[in-house]
Amino acid sequence: MGRSHCRSFLGAVISATRQARLILAHPFTYSVVLAIFGALLLAAAAHDIRRSIIPNRLSLAVAMIYPAHVLSSSVPVDWTGALTAAGASLAVGLVIFARGWIGGGDVKLFSATALWAGLPLFTTLLLVTTLTGSVVALAMLMHRRLAGRPILASADGMVMKGGGESTGSDPAKLRPSHSLPYGAAIAAGGLMTALMLFSKG
Repeated sequence: MGRSHCRSFLGAVISATRQARLILAHPFTYSVVLAIFGALLLAAAAHDIRRSIIPNRLSLAVAMIYPAHVLSSSVPVDWTGALTAAGASLAVGLVIFARGWIGGGDVKLFSATALWAGLPLFTTLLLVTTLTGSVVALAMLMHRRLAGRPILASADGMVMKGGGESTGSDPAKLRPSHSLPYGAAIAAGGLMTALMLFSKG
């Protein structure tokens, strides 16, 4: 009797697993997964633009739903290569963060997004993120010059004003209101990645 129950239970588990894989493998499911990925990126960009911070929960959510992408994609996903891309991004990002060039939230979000891009789409992610970041930086530079506000913190810790004047203010205190929203650039790169993944899977 016990063996019969065990076999029935195992059969039910196997059947449920197969059903789950069939559901996840459906094209609509994959579209939903990519849509959630894109929505999280947009939310991170909005937070960075409005509050100059990217919540850890958003970067964590981007990474946590990655397995759903692996299971629902109709084409094989090189998840080991994806882990390599994400790990390398995190390692390099921490070095850049230590130099004060970008924020910790930017590093986490980019690394989580690199997980989705993997090795095949990593170059696209990096290129779009870099180009978008350059455009955003140029736009903010022009805006702040016209407005006569502080623009960016210089390497020596002084803050350059629109007229070229430096002040001794601590740039860390000004960073929340004057830093570049790199989260928006990362989101642009991630959305391009999502579009390319959708076209493939």
